[in-house]
Amino acid sequence: MSATPVRCGADTPRLTEEEINTHLQDDLPEWRFDRSENVLMRRVEMKGFAKPVYLTNLATFLADQSGHHPDLRLGWGYFEIRFTTHDAGGVTAVDIACAQRFDAVLEWT
Repeated sequence: MSATPVRCGADTPRLTEEEINTHLQDDLPEWRFDRSENVLMRRVEMKGFAKPVYLTNLATFLADQSGHHPDLRLGWGYFEIRFTTHDAGGVTAVDIACAQRFDAVLEWT
């Protein structure tokens, strides 16, 4: 897991829906693609409020290390993380890499 910032911008190529679905099937089974918002997202459900806060802190740390920042949502019993490359207007390989990084660290917890 690299802490090297990932670079992305308007010239970063967006992935096709077929490419995204291949990554979801092969590498990211807990994630889904929300076509209406053009985001890669994962929802984790758990009891209480503290654990979703802990996941938010973990995601914030990873985002800061990677230089690519997801949208985060949390509440009692759930945490959601959403990746998209805003400058590119959709999901890119950068988002896939960040989702994989999040899952790898989540496995340690």
